[in-house]
Amino acid sequence: MNLLNVLNVVSQAALYPVIIVLLAMVVLTIVLLVMTIVEYFTERRRFKVSVPAFLRQIEESPCQQIPGVIARAEIIKRQKLALMALFNARDLPEEARWNVAKRSVFEAGRRYDRITAIAELAAKVAPMIGLMGTLIPLGPGIDALSKGDMSMLAQSLLVAFNTTVVGLISAVLCLVVAKVRRRWNADYGNALEAMEGTLFDRIAELEEIGDLEYSAPVALVVDDGKEAEGEDGKAADDGRA
Repeated sequence: MNLLNVLNVVSQAALYPVIIVLLAMVVLTIVLLVMTIVEYFTERRRFKVSVPAFLRQIEESPCQQIPGVIARAEIIKRQKLALMALFNARDLPEEARWNVAKRSVFEAGRRYDRITAIAELAAKVAPMIGLMGTLIPLGPGIDALSKGDMSMLAQSLLVAFNTTVVGLISAVLCLVVAKVRRRWNADYGNALEAMEGTLFDRIAELEEIGDLEYSAPVALVVDDGKEAEGEDGKAADDGRA
């Protein structure tokens, strides 16, 4: 009997921590949902570039015009930064440039993979926490039923049902966020790989024909995606003429 009492105490003591964790899951779900909505109306809506047309621009642009082509493209900021990192490495050997390109793709996708992983983990954990919040109050509820205490039974069942519903809602929303972000990440990754490959080949072509100019690294200035500026403060009027 003593062991059963200890087990009951441990089980009931876990109720409030479970509720706190469940509320934390709700807050996390709201944060992920808001981040996804905000990103849709900012970065995602800017991702309107026709990838084939942008690739043709890269292939046809001389060295000094490439930063401007990248800066004005309707792609997300992380993709622009990745492309500019490769462009600024144009003075490196071919193998080093290739490593820069791969690293840029990895860095651009890492943030989205991390957020997706958090959403997927929350989608798996939330139902478990909700189930724990369902089962724990049932013990006192059954005990109250045996004693005829209907008020205690109703309260226990209310806690059980509420935790179940909240856990399932959190899980569903996190699953939706994870699916949406995984699709976005795939779109961004495929597009960036194509862009990096084309820019890599273009740099190699310019190097072969002796038209690969290099002075100082070019820093990307994002102002609605319209301007790139070099370290000397001169705007890169790439492609404007």
